[in-house]
Amino acid sequence: MGEIRSDKNVDMNAPHEMIKCRICLKEVPATVAKTFDGPAYVHYFCGLDCLEEWQNQIKNGGSENCSDPL
Repeated sequence: MGEIRSDKNVDMNAPHEMIKCRICLKEVPATVAKTFDGPAYVHYFCGLDCLEEWQNQIKNGGSENCSDPL
């Protein structure tokens, strides 16, 4: 599986870079998003609640593949 982290290689001089949470689709600044780095993809989450929800979906037979519909 991949690695969960919040320190990522984001340009700290670009504070307006926004990303969408993988679970709730809320837009958050990339500098504060939680990430899950898989072997060939990165998922972004607005916080630990959505990260945990995604992990529960995986445990219950969901796919962690980035190409799956949200």
